[in-house]
Amino acid sequence: MTRKLSTCVLICLFSTAVQGADWQIRQSLLDQNMVSNPATVSFLRPQQGSSSYNVDAAVAYNFSRKVQSLSLGPMLEVHKNTELDAGQDTLLAGVTGTWLAGDLTEGAMAAFLDFDASYKRDRSAQTEGALLHATLTPLIKMKHVPLGGMAKGTAQFKWLLQPTVGVECDDVSEAAAGVPAGSRVRAIGDLEVDLYPWATRLSKRLSLAVKYGMRLDLSESSALDDPRDRRYLRRASLNYYFSPAKDGVTQLGLGFDWVDGENPSTGLSDQEYTQFSFKVRL
Repeated sequence: MTRKLSTCVLICLFSTAVQGADWQIRQSLLDQNMVSNPATVSFLRPQQGSSSYNVDAAVAYNFSRKVQSLSLGPMLEVHKNTELDAGQDTLLAGVTGTWLAGDLTEGAMAAFLDFDASYKRDRSAQTEGALLHATLTPLIKMKHVPLGGMAKGTAQFKWLLQPTVGVECDDVSEAAAGVPAGSRVRAIGDLEVDLYPWATRLSKRLSLAVKYGMRLDLSESSALDDPRDRRYLRRASLNYYFSPAKDGVTQLGLGFDWVDGENPSTGLSDQEYTQFSFKVRL
């Protein structure tokens, strides 16, 4: 299923109420590396038919601001899309943290660690439970390949490469009648490439992010057993921000996203769609 491009109006979610270096606004806290993907908000009101909207947004507050290498605090994450063939309506609430282990100025390797523990409610699947999630993005100092968390290249073009591995446990403790309950453990593998045309001139306000991800079922309850153990997600996002990135200042922008695949962590069913939307990042 391929969706036609939506016409959107501006909804600046949380951008005026939330400011400061201790806050984060992201597309998801389950999908973090050294690049901060923006929250996505779009709204479609056709001349005929019902209105639809899409929200992919997460908000977190950092209580450990005195420790530069550690971020830890509460989080709230919402993924809702009413225009998809298979709707998405997932809420996550809990604790999120990131830890930058090591220092590339002193050694050849470091690591970006992300960990989350949250209550998960998926109205589309009619389930409730808990999600435990942990990923690692290795940071490797190399001369020509940008694996160290900093973009490399020329003044006209820079790029960044981010591989990520991890594991998560998705436990369904409550479900509607006829919906199976149980737990599933998945391995996570992602590869993201971020491209910055005219990087110096535009202060990296224009970016193209291409990401390929896979979720592999390692174990699952008998009630959740199915023949599909692998789930794939392909995503490409072209974003333009109206102002350069600054600590504690909200960035607003426009973006075009193409999504193909599924993400069980956020309740996205297997499908393909394109979307034009407003972006918010802090």
